[in-house]
Amino acid sequence: MMTVAALQYHEVMNHDLGYNPERVVIAEVPGQTAKEVDAAYNALRDLPVIEGLSASYYNPVWGYSGMMVSDNSGNDLFSSRYDDCINGYIDFMGMTLIKGREPRDDNEIAVNEEFARLMNWGDDIVGRIVPESSKIAKHPVTVTGLLRDFNIGGFFEEPMPYLMFYNRYFYPTMYLRVKEPFKQNFLQLEESMKELFPAYDIEFSLMEKEISDTYENVRQFRNATVMACVVILFITLMGFIGYIRNEVQRRGKEIAIRKVNGAESHHLFSLLIRDIVSIAVPSIIAGAVAAWFTGKIWLEQFTIEVNFLAGYYILASIAVLVAIVLCVYVMTRKIVNENPVIRLKNE
Repeated sequence: MMTVAALQYHEVMNHDLGYNPERVVIAEVPGQTAKEVDAAYNALRDLPVIEGLSASYYNPVWGYSGMMVSDNSGNDLFSSRYDDCINGYIDFMGMTLIKGREPRDDNEIAVNEEFARLMNWGDDIVGRIVPESSKIAKHPVTVTGLLRDFNIGGFFEEPMPYLMFYNRYFYPTMYLRVKEPFKQNFLQLEESMKELFPAYDIEFSLMEKEISDTYENVRQFRNATVMACVVILFITLMGFIGYIRNEVQRRGKEIAIRKVNGAESHHLFSLLIRDIVSIAVPSIIAGAVAAWFTGKIWLEQFTIEVNFLAGYYILASIAVLVAIVLCVYVMTRKIVNENPVIRLKNE
């Protein structure tokens, strides 16, 4: 289970999201009027530490509000996530535009693959008209682009339908991609923001940190599992060492007699290891099956899983078996190599 928890945490933290959160800083843009917003945009765009900037109401990490999508007769079909984004948002976020272009006007939208699938549009997507009855807008809108599905809110839910609307203003949430070296330039960004907007107390958050926080419970479970496995392994090792010591003492006379009768050291090692392995193998198999069953239950909360998980169970089982054999070898080496006369005399 420790292996599953560690590997799954690594998987969710490194799996392709469908967008690029690297070095993205999130903040609320100061200003309420269009003029103030444009001034903020121009000031930020010219900062030397900024590689790019964009804006939208929401983002994939937070998740999105929903709106009901209906057919031409006004019958509800499904609830779709949606966002309002300025021009260039798709390129800034590193999303993949499969067909068409991003929306550039109030009567245009872009949709993702899941939205198109639920609408049964097939490959003919760009140019589709979504009627007013769909409750998406107060007027019909035209699909101008198809986005590849991207992760929304973490790998706990299956892909959700998504709509992208056009937003002509740079608010309310801005995204700044900071140049490398990130830490140094991020500190410079904070200082520049204080100088540009002294009347505002702007708080920043890092998109990568917010993603990491999404899986905080997974990380804590991984750490707790690792600690528990270490404690269990230590207790098991102590018991195993005690068992081997007692077994060697119990069979000391037998080993000495076999050696007097010409048995080689490797034969004696094989004898002891075979007897212990005959007990260890069924135990390891039972433990691996129990771990696999428990791990599958825990993994059901995720929409992605570690690849070749069965292989990791097999490797872990082999590693445990090898550790047992090495432990037996180390602890029996002295008695196998000692003078059998001394052992028989003591007996």
